[in-house]
Amino acid sequence: MLTGKEKMVINMQSRKAIILLAMFIMLGLLRSAYAATAHVDRNSVALNETFVLTITVENISLIDSPDLDVVEGDFRLLGTSQSTSMNIFNGNSSRKTEWITTLAPKSVGTFTIPSIKVGGEKTNPLTIIVSRAPKVISTQKKEIFFEVEVDRRQGYVQQQFVYTMKRYASRPFGVSSFSHVGDENFKDDRLIVKQIGGTNRYTSNLGGTQYDVAELKYLVFPQQVGKINLPAPHMVAVVETGKRNRRDPYGRRQQKQIQILGEDIELNISPTPNTYKSNWWLPAKNVSISQKWSSDLSSAKVGEPITRTITIRAQGLSAEQLPELPQIDVVNARAYPDKVERKTIFNGTDVVGESVNKMLIIPSGAGEVKIPKTKISWWDVAQNRQRAAVLPAQTINVAASVQQAKPVQPPAKIDVAAEVEPQAKEVEKEIEKQIEIITETKSRWYVELGLLFLAIITLIAWIIDHIRLKRKLTEPQTEDKNAQKKQKETKLRKNLKQACQTADAKTVRQAILAWGSLIIEDKASVTLLDIEQYFNDSTLSNEIARLENALYGEGESGWGGANLWLAVESATKSLGEKSESKNPGLEELHKI
Repeated sequence: MLTGKEKMVINMQSRKAIILLAMFIMLGLLRSAYAATAHVDRNSVALNETFVLTITVENISLIDSPDLDVVEGDFRLLGTSQSTSMNIFNGNSSRKTEWITTLAPKSVGTFTIPSIKVGGEKTNPLTIIVSRAPKVISTQKKEIFFEVEVDRRQGYVQQQFVYTMKRYASRPFGVSSFSHVGDENFKDDRLIVKQIGGTNRYTSNLGGTQYDVAELKYLVFPQQVGKINLPAPHMVAVVETGKRNRRDPYGRRQQKQIQILGEDIELNISPTPNTYKSNWWLPAKNVSISQKWSSDLSSAKVGEPITRTITIRAQGLSAEQLPELPQIDVVNARAYPDKVERKTIFNGTDVVGESVNKMLIIPSGAGEVKIPKTKISWWDVAQNRQRAAVLPAQTINVAASVQQAKPVQPPAKIDVAAEVEPQAKEVEKEIEKQIEIITETKSRWYVELGLLFLAIITLIAWIIDHIRLKRKLTEPQTEDKNAQKKQKETKLRKNLKQACQTADAKTVRQAILAWGSLIIEDKASVTLLDIEQYFNDSTLSNEIARLENALYGEGESGWGGANLWLAVESATKSLGEKSESKNPGLEELHKI
């Protein structure tokens, strides 16, 4: 048995342990919020070019500068700038500090910028690919010029082409006009052109001359077969001549306009191969398909919705080029497809399109629900052959919905024998006593015989009166229960009617399930399918299907609950008429 002092010591130790645990949790949360990240403006550079490394730290007020010694082995540090910003929103403040460093590679190859230490944090590692420097430019391109390139010059219709345009300048200039593939005035019905990101700026050393470079990338998708020309970029630049303008009171230098013209690029576009057997043309580097279920399929039950999410990813195609999955017919279940979500990203080499297809499946009966195979055919542009991404067919074993019979309280039974037997025995004893007296005193037999007859009549009358009294005591309880049920059902039906008038599908579903749970007494958990089966009315089933489509499917334009309410009234009246002969109180119960 512990003493009071020992208990106090144990309580103090427990409190210390709890406080230490809370401190460790808080420190862990603080460290997760103080994350340092690193990124570069591009992962692939030439030996004579520069690139920018940005290190970002959030929510730390006092911190040392990054330790950049780890990158000096492979890169030259050309300069670092620092910026700090604060943001206050709803009383919460956040702080962000950035270090922007310009780097130049020392050699050709693939290099890793390791984790960089910033105070107590470390950044993520990065990979940089350095290629050989291009040949020295000719003298006529020495000040301002364009370089354009595509990742391929031959391909299929609707295949991805990456068009890159670089503008080099070794001196300041202004722009009078500028036209190129992808600008807002460029129009060619044979092409779909989309810009990738913004303008990427860096420096490059060519032949001993330092150039400022502005790089733009575009995705080009040819829509017709044959030869298609990508016109050269054309710019009218304004530069100073070096001579002063004598008429200018400020002595500014004279200016002149010069034309800068790039090169045309011709694409050779092939048609869809004759060996391709599919209605949807998908020329890509890779296509994958995957699926995810919202819950464990082994616990699927009748009436409980399951969401199936299918994701299609294609390398070399935009999200808009991906097909919509066909509507599938699922036996023993209802299927409601949702709107397709699409997004397109660029991974530095290719465009990657993604489509997310969601479908709600509601099992309508116990047993097997068979999901058919999903197949996406596509053309492998690298191997020039048809391939397919497949989700195999699947079978879901659906269990019946949980049915727990509600305990029904039957009217209290009257055990007449238990109630009457003691009194009857006493009367029998009295009768036997009277018979014995009559036997002994035969002179007064006629008097005693009359008393015996009177006693028997009294016993029978008492038994009948006792049974009637018991029935009268139990009848008000049954009537009270029916009245309470009728009152509750009236209230729930009024709620359902009001919900139908608001045309809010979620509210209508909650109201009809609440009402159905009262009507269908032999189930602990009632679903919309249970209500359909209980009333067995085609009009009500159709309206419930429309409600489910408004909830889980693409929805109906202007869906309202008026028709559902009319179907409920009709089905209730019909069921009351059918059951009136068996249960005259049913129709009255369903009336408002």
